[in-house]
Order: sequence, then structure tokens, then C-alpha cells
Amino acid sequence: MPARTVSLLALLIALCGWPTPAGAVETSQSFVAPVIKDFRLDWCRNWGVACGGPAAELFCKEKGFDKATRWSIEPNVGARGIPTLVFGDGRLCRAPNCSGFRVIVCARVAATPAKPEIKVLPGALKVKDKPAPAVESPKIIKKTVKADVKRKVANFKFTKFSSFKARKPETVRLTWINTLRVLNAYPAGATLYKCASGDCSISTTNDMEVSDTAPNVDLTFSASAVPHAEAGLWQVSYLPFPAFKNSSAMDVTPPGLVLSGQTAYPQGWFSFSAADATKKLPAAATEAIFHIRVLPVAGKGQIVGQPSNVMRAFYGLKLPPQEPYKIYAMSEVPGSAPDIRLVKLEVEPFKSVERWPPGCKTWEEIYGEEKDILEEIGDFFSGAWNWASDAYQWAKDQVIELASILTFDLIPKDVFVFALDAAMASMGIPPDIPNLDQLMKEGVDGLAKEMAKAAMTQIPAADLAGNVGNLAADLTIETAANMTEEELHDRLEQEIEKRSRDAILAAANEMQRQNAASSEGKLCSHESFHPVFKVTVVNAGNRDEPSVVIKAGASPVYRGGNWNIAMRRGEQLTLVGVGEPILPGGPFSAPLLTSKQRFDEDLENWYSDVLFKKDPTISVDVTGVLHCPGGDPTSQFCERKMKNLHTSTPQKVTSPYSFSP
Repeated sequence: MPARTVSLLALLIALCGWPTPAGAVETSQSFVAPVIKDFRLDWCRNWGVACGGPAAELFCKEKGFDKATRWSIEPNVGARGIPTLVFGDGRLCRAPNCSGFRVIVCARVAATPAKPEIKVLPGALKVKDKPAPAVESPKIIKKTVKADVKRKVANFKFTKFSSFKARKPETVRLTWINTLRVLNAYPAGATLYKCASGDCSISTTNDMEVSDTAPNVDLTFSASAVPHAEAGLWQVSYLPFPAFKNSSAMDVTPPGLVLSGQTAYPQGWFSFSAADATKKLPAAATEAIFHIRVLPVAGKGQIVGQPSNVMRAFYGLKLPPQEPYKIYAMSEVPGSAPDIRLVKLEVEPFKSVERWPPGCKTWEEIYGEEKDILEEIGDFFSGAWNWASDAYQWAKDQVIELASILTFDLIPKDVFVFALDAAMASMGIPPDIPNLDQLMKEGVDGLAKEMAKAAMTQIPAADLAGNVGNLAADLTIETAANMTEEELHDRLEQEIEKRSRDAILAAANEMQRQNAASSEGKLCSHESFHPVFKVTVVNAGNRDEPSVVIKAGASPVYRGGNWNIAMRRGEQLTLVGVGEPILPGGPFSAPLLTSKQRFDEDLENWYSDVLFKKDPTISVDVTGVLHCPGGDPTSQFCERKMKNLHTSTPQKVTSPYSFSP
């Protein structure tokens, strides 16, 4: 139904004789028999609860409005065979008593009076004699070492996961985003292009002309190479984009922004209307030249990577004179695939333990049946040891202390504090889980590499030679002084990795011993252990690989490990990660609601409908060949393919699994 342009608020003010509030303008739109995702909207936001206003409010916000001002019910539409969509849960209601809305009125409130709509017709736009502004290429922001490491580390907050229910995707995502912010460096890898063939095997990134007869702009993007990217934030601006500011507010809302949106996946396509973008140009604008880019994001628009290349759309204008360009098909770069081989795969199954930790006792065993329940609860909360936070903090202190001793206190403890937290986050190991000691011990290789990589970001270049000369047994300080900065960096990273490995292994062994001793006589609790993926790979190639992506999972039940790690020639690594359940969220509401109630409901459905009923396939994938336009590996629009190393036959995740080639 067309929008009602007369403001309800303005009409009410006029009828009542009230003064017009300064800077308040409200526009509204009525939706009769509102539909969402091709289904009638249900009267309730969630199944049987939050009916009327909450459902109308969610509908209006989905449509881009600020609030719902009026709504009315159309009862029992299900009796007429009309299904309704419970938008908050993504579930269809097909019963006779399902009700919908007769009408919803949505309103948009502006803080200042709205500017009159500017009609800019494509035929009236003229190309000026001056050349079009040059597109500024995305800049790679390199890490700048700051002297005040202690202050930086002190401000870095990791969220603790005291149980699986607290391990929401938002919590894991926040930990990773904090890691990027502390490192002050965001990975590249997003690309933007226009398909020139049906299967998009031929594409172009050049500027384009858009006519008024076909104003829609359809573009394809990929951010799947950016770690933890879940979607793409596309932006259209009438001004050139400023240099990337490492996820600042200016990156989210750059000057000149006229249109933006977030996709549902980290790769795919998006579309916008150049005619709609033109309507949002300021009055002084005489040209409709739109700059377009995509930012890799996670969650509700948190940036996790550098922006893509920029493309320009000339609406109603001729492209300025430019060099002829060729369209290249994407083709494989010979010899580009790392020679990574699977040595062994082990998956410890899901298990539910009624008596945890080992050596514990039940309430009845400790208190007997005569003890008052209030006293039991009081003793439980005062006497039970918090395994999650206490064990992790103890292990963290031990690793930091040992690593500092093993490096002769040359590397500050604050560096290891940051390095251990960053390593846990990047390896995908939740720090606060009961079997942390096992994950630390079996995943020591990957954790040590990540600790060393994170620690190196905190060490000034001026300290490299002295640290290498003191730590390396086969080098003197004088010899180290003659090495290049790159050589010093690599050697110091190896030395820190070796000592971090020893520290992690020693702490994990001691943690196992202390956990067993400290749990004696503690009250038992029920604990669920999700599968542990242990992937052993070797770099069998003849070159070092600076970035190898390795993925393991049990689809469609669990996401397993997702590692991005450097591997030297001949190096063999065992990577360990805990499975993250793939919750059965509704197909429509998953991006909209992230409340605790919704999460708990999804988790309950996962246990009842997925965990024990699905037979997943366990797979391991690794970085494969490089595909580039025309086979040119220097192009910024190359894409890495993944190569499957192993796929199992369908099986239960409650059974152990192992594989050796």
C-alpha cells in the first residue's frame, strides 16, 4: 500500500491546536494485512507470547521504521487456511486459531525537519570537463608497536564462558573482535566485482554506466577469506571513501553515505537502485557518481576485516575516457596449492557426565537425607569450586610465569598475558570449560604458535637483536646485530614458540594433577562435553606457508576447528578445537533475535531434534589452489579454493572416530 505522506503527528497537532515541537517530524505508513517473507504476519512475536505490540514493533523495525503506533487483530485467519509466520521464531502457525494483523501503522521520527526530496533526473545530469575523482585503493593498516604494552593489555577484556549456555555466538564473536582491536590490524581478503557471465567465472571490477531505463546495480562480493566474517556490509556513497580507520565510526558511516545494507552470508550478491541513491543526493550535487564497497562484518555489523576494492557507478553519465580493459576468466595458478597432508584425525565424542568432577560426591553422600534443603544449597554455593574460572586463571598464571622464566624475563609478563588470551581466541578454544587441561595439552603445538605470533606484535623492533642474542643458544648478540629485521623477527618468534610450548605443556600436566586432587569430596554436578577435534597435518611441500586455513567439523551438527596458521617446511602440527553446536534457528528470525530465551529454546531443540537424531559427516578441509583473473597471482582479486582432505560416512557424534591415511 502506498505510503501515507501526511504525518499523523502533524495532523493531531493541528486538530488539537498544540504547538509544533521544534525539530520533530514524523512520517507514517499503514500496512493492511501485513505480510513478511511471503506469509501473513502472526499476532504474536514468539510462539504464544509477546503478542500484539511486540510483534508489530518487530515488523516495523524490519521495514525500516522506528516504532509501531497502531495495530489491530484479525482473529483466526488460520481457519480460512491462511498460515501465519511467527516472526520472532521463524515458525509457521497453521492451526485454525492462528491470528494475524488487520493493520499495522509504522512511524519514522526524524530529529530534525526532513529536507525536501530532491528529484534529479538522469537526463539533466551533466559530465563536467574535469576528470572524475580517482578511486582511493584500500590501505593495509600495519601494526604500530606501542611502548605502553601494560596499559593496552589492561584494557583488553575477554568474556569468560562458565558453561556452554554462556558460550553464545555473540560472546565468541566479541572475543575475536576485541582481539582485532587490541592488535589494531584487520585482515584483508574482501573482493567486489560484477559478473560478466552466468556462472560468474568471468567478472570485472571496472567502473560501470547505469541508465535510467535499467537503474538497478547488481554486484557480487566475497568475504569468506576473512577469518570470522559472517556477512558483508555494503555501502554506496556519492563521495570517495576515506582511508580505512580500523573499524572506527567513520568506517561504518563514511561521509557521503546514501545507501547501505548487510547481507546474510559472507559471500554472494546484493542489489540497489541508482535512482533511489540519486534521490538522497544533496541539493548541491550535480553528478550521480556512486562509490561502492563491502566491509566484512560479524554479528550486528561489527567490522572484522578491511574493505573491498571500490567500484563506481555513473548514473545517467558517460564513463570518462579510460584505458581499454580486458576481461579475464578466473583460472588456476599452477603450483599455488600448499602441499598440506592429513596425518591423523581423531574425534572424541559428545558425552554427558552425571558426576563431575572426578572424585566428587552427591548431596546425599555428603549430607544424608536428613539435611535441610536450604542448608544444602547454602553449602553447595559456598563450598563448590568454580572449575571454569578458577582453573583457567590458575593455568593462565602458570603459563605466564613459566614462559617468563624460560625467556629469562626478557619478554615482559604483560606480553604473555595478552598472547595467551589471543591464542585461545584465535584457536577457537573456549577458555572456561571443564576439560581445558586436555585441550591445552593436546593442542599445545597450535597454541604455542599463536602465542608466539601474538607476542611478536608487542615487541619493538629495537629489542629484536638483543632478545634473539640472549635466547638463541647458537647465536651471540654480535651475530644477531648483523641479521636483518625479518630474520630476527622469524628467529625470535621460533624461540618464543618453543618456550611457550614448554610452559603450556608443564601447566597442563600440573593442572590435571591439581584438578584431580582438588575435586576430592566436592559436590557433583552434571556436565556435557562437546566433541574434541584433533587434526594432525604436515607441510610436505618445499616452501614455508605463511597462511594455511584448516577446517574440521561434523556437519550439520557441529562446527569444529577453524584454524589459520603458518607452517614451515616439513613441520607437523596437531590442532585441537572443541565442537560448537549448529543450533536449529528459524530461517527468518535468526538474524533478528539473539535473546537468552531464544538461545535457550534453540539449544533445547538442538538436544532433542539434532544431537541424537542426525548422522553427520566428519570432514577436514585445507587451503587449496589459488584462482586469479587470467591466472595472474599478483591480482588483488584472487580467491583461494578449499581442498577436502577427508570425509567420513554418516555416523553418530556420540561415538569416537579416528582416521589415518
